[in-house]
Amino acid sequence: MTALYDVTVSTLIAGFIILTIVALNGVISDAAFETTTSVAVQEDISDVARIIEYDFYKIGYKADPAFLYADSEAVKFRSDIDRDGTADVIAYLLESPASEAVAYAQLFRSVNGSPRELIGTGIVEFKLQYFNALGTQLTGLSPTDSSKLASIRSMKIQIMLQSIISPDTVYGASYWEKYISPKNL
Repeated sequence: MTALYDVTVSTLIAGFIILTIVALNGVISDAAFETTTSVAVQEDISDVARIIEYDFYKIGYKADPAFLYADSEAVKFRSDIDRDGTADVIAYLLESPASEAVAYAQLFRSVNGSPRELIGTGIVEFKLQYFNALGTQLTGLSPTDSSKLASIRSMKIQIMLQSIISPDTVYGASYWEKYISPKNL
């Protein structure tokens, strides 16, 4: 009788140990997935920031007027980014999802009217702010008012990027903000 009792207790203890190991494995897998998506989001925002910085620091280089269109989610400007002596037209546009079920947008870049290039997905915030020579934010800026566009001397870019997949409701996210004053304005 004692031997049967010992086997039963040993089996129960072994079952609890196995359940604990399986639960721990699930937690470790979720943590590894969250870390992987977080690193991927950080790499993605780094790539987007690098592209934006490269283009935005060159706004107005061998081009006048520099800005053709400017609002809080899109900008079109001129610059000789490829240094061929001809001013190029560069456009950045945030495209919101067609469905309300999708909570993120995509950021596109176009050069000289070429097909749009997707440079960022999973964008939950993209905001452009413009400033004059005194550092005062330009409010009520009409996207196509040439006199207001000519007064832009610097801009602030804010981007929040989020992973587009998650095993649960926790999404990896990364935020980037930069104040840029192109030398050519």
